[in-house]
Amino acid sequence: MDNNNPIINELNWIFNNPNLLADDNEYVFPQEQQIRQLQKIQTHFENKTFAEISIPKTKRLGDYFEQLVLLYLTSLDEYKNISHRKTVFFNKQTKGEFDFLVINKESNQSTHLEVAVKFYLQHQTDENIQFLGPNSSDSLKKKLDKMLNHQINLSDQEYAKKYLENYRLPLQKLILLKGLLYYPANSNWRVNTQFPQIISPDHARGWWIKADKINTIPRDNEQTRWIVLIKPYWLSIHNCLLNNPQKLLNYKDLQSLVKHHFANKTSPLHLAELMQDSNRKISEISRGFVVHNNWPNKH
Repeated sequence: MDNNNPIINELNWIFNNPNLLADDNEYVFPQEQQIRQLQKIQTHFENKTFAEISIPKTKRLGDYFEQLVLLYLTSLDEYKNISHRKTVFFNKQTKGEFDFLVINKESNQSTHLEVAVKFYLQHQTDENIQFLGPNSSDSLKKKLDKMLNHQINLSDQEYAKKYLENYRLPLQKLILLKGLLYYPANSNWRVNTQFPQIISPDHARGWWIKADKINTIPRDNEQTRWIVLIKPYWLSIHNCLLNNPQKLLNYKDLQSLVKHHFANKTSPLHLAELMQDSNRKISEISRGFVVHNNWPNKH
């Protein structure tokens, strides 16, 4: 879909980008299914106005992503009984939550879908290689353990059965995990192979660098420009005011912005490197994080 509506651009980003989970994982939401369904949505949206294609506003990236997936599911004719965030209680305790429950109208197959969008930076120590979130408290290992060993198996628990009365058991279990892995900028980050086997070799990639190395930040050429990505708009670059060229930074401006930012703050900067062609069309070349010099230690 090629549309000026920000929501359409986000859906394109989500379902055209590769999965983080490898294709041979038993729970992976097949990429070909996503692309096929995305094409169906194009027909659904083609006569809609901007106002009719919208989602609730939120500043939380995870909530934003779930709302986009909910719009995706409800826009497809093939699903019914779509449930979002069904919380499971037992003995007055929260035991878990189903991100999405749906029924395929044709096959009557019930599906439990867990979803997440994540951004992790590769960090190597003498002991091992980790993938940590920009704030370093989250990690790829923790997230995969939670999704694969706990969340996706919620329907197997006896106390969860009463929440599934409208769905045929056993449920099909699927995980939609999107996002990027970022590699040190001083490495050959575009082809780095030091990632877990469970991760798709085709995963989307970026680079990361510490603030004091800003003078060595990678760039495609001298004509590229930069933009700072602000949550929750870490998905499609089209939602970062790309129609306002004055918001784009040249290399010198970028370095000044980074120095000013880290003089007062410790939060990371998420950047997109962009190129504008002769028709003023802007495309994304790379993504990167600039982190505090003490990262991943807490400040």
